[in-house]
Amino acid sequence: MSDPRKLASKKKTYISNWLSQAKTIADAVPKVQQLLELASWETSALSDAPDEIITPLSGNLNSSLCQDLEIVQRALPQISEIDLKLLNSSAGSTAATAAYVYTITDQARGSVVVPISEWGSRHSNEYLKLQDRLEREGEVLNLLSNLKPSLGDEFKQASNYVKKCLANNISQVSAGIAMRNVLEHFKGELFELARKHPREQKLNWPEIADRLVDRGTPRDRFKEQEERWNYLQQSLSRLAKGHITIEKLELKSIFAELIDHIYIILSLVQTT
Repeated sequence: MSDPRKLASKKKTYISNWLSQAKTIADAVPKVQQLLELASWETSALSDAPDEIITPLSGNLNSSLCQDLEIVQRALPQISEIDLKLLNSSAGSTAATAAYVYTITDQARGSVVVPISEWGSRHSNEYLKLQDRLEREGEVLNLLSNLKPSLGDEFKQASNYVKKCLANNISQVSAGIAMRNVLEHFKGELFELARKHPREQKLNWPEIADRLVDRGTPRDRFKEQEERWNYLQQSLSRLAKGHITIEKLELKSIFAELIDHIYIILSLVQTT
């Protein structure tokens, strides 16, 4: 069995190398734009040139243009087209793995073994800061608003309630209800998207995946979210009913998991 630490490092290295190549391309764009403007002018000038001008100069022009074409083709190899839908799916898949690792670090935070607890606390806090740096909450708000404006409004309210709860201005029950509403109404909207005719009453997660996730996209990553939805629904229901009281860090954690859940699904699902 492969060491997951080596696989994680291999994935990171691949993405890092791709970005380095992309930066090289970005740095080259201004110079390439100059080449295009000169080539466009040449094409315009030569396209309507009189034969008596072109004919005696054809040899020299052909030699120069062939030389230009050969060096341009060597300098600028064709770039493979990026599949943006697949890129979104890869974002969802990678986010799902990161979210899974986060659950591991978050659970380790409560260990009685000090080195494990310290490891879990350190990386859990890093992950919450990473979510903020990636502006994941704002991205989820936009995704939900595009899916259904009322869902965006509910998510905005849930976010506001979580912040107020962390500041001790409202109860955990109110925050729990707001987050649970988002979770349950989001699933309902997925069902509406997947439903093929009005008489369909219920679809399971694999059926929704088959209808909403493109072939070639890892549908298993979508199906895995059923377990996450069930966990979140149970946890938020207990919070909403006042059956549990949790620490502020746990409240941050469950909201982060809600954000991840929605982001992963909407990255994998093609809604247009």
